[in-house]
Order: sequence, then structure tokens, then C-alpha cells
Amino acid sequence: MFLIQGQIHKIFTAPGGKDRKTGQEYPESHKLQMICAVPLRNGEIKDELYTMSIPGGPTAARKLQEALGTEVTLPVGLSISGSKITPFLVEA
Repeated sequence: MFLIQGQIHKIFTAPGGKDRKTGQEYPESHKLQMICAVPLRNGEIKDELYTMSIPGGPTAARKLQEALGTEVTLPVGLSISGSKITPFLVEA
């Protein structure tokens, strides 16, 4: 497990739907958008917006909603695809 630090920008609910290929339905999910400072090789820093699903359902989403606009540190896992590393929230 790793930690990610940044400002919570937005909390929203993504609607459920149906997978076009399999026809399987999936439920709505709660999402978090977080702005994080990412250091670059040249020493500069850029802001990166990460969108992650919130594990724990509506209760966890409400708890994070209270921290909207503030700097937080959250536990994450990392998914790697090619040269891109994408964080995902894990339940603490």
C-alpha cells in the first residue's frame, strides 16, 4: 500500500449501466477527483488530476465529501500499464 497526498477537488456518482459486449449490468459507483502535485525530472512541479473509485459505497463517499477542498493523505494501490502508473483507492 502507498499513500497519495493532494486536495480533494470533487466527489460524484457515476451512473450504473450495461456492458455493451456482455450485457452484464453494473451498479453506480462513487468517484473522487483529487489534484496532486507531481514532481518532474527538471525539478518543476505539475498538478495532476486523478479520478478514482471510492471503495466503501455511499458512507465512505459522504465521509470524503466532508474533506472537499482540503489537503488529505489517502491509502492507494498502484496499477501499471506500459509507462503509465494509475493510483486506486483502497479501504483503510
